[in-house]
Amino acid sequence: MAILPAQPTLADLEAAYMSRGAQIVACDGARRLAVDALLAERALQDDLRGRGSD
Repeated sequence: MAILPAQPTLADLEAAYMSRGAQIVACDGARRLAVDALLAERALQDDLRGRGSD
């Protein structure tokens, strides 16, 4: 989380904005990776269950 000085300049605001944007991109990437891993795990479990009932 960005903390601005008491009297922020335009450069301070722009730096905080860019930093927050980078944090959002990193968080979204981690979330997507977690969702992909979960879906792959569930697909594997479904596949293994399907093989067991043959």
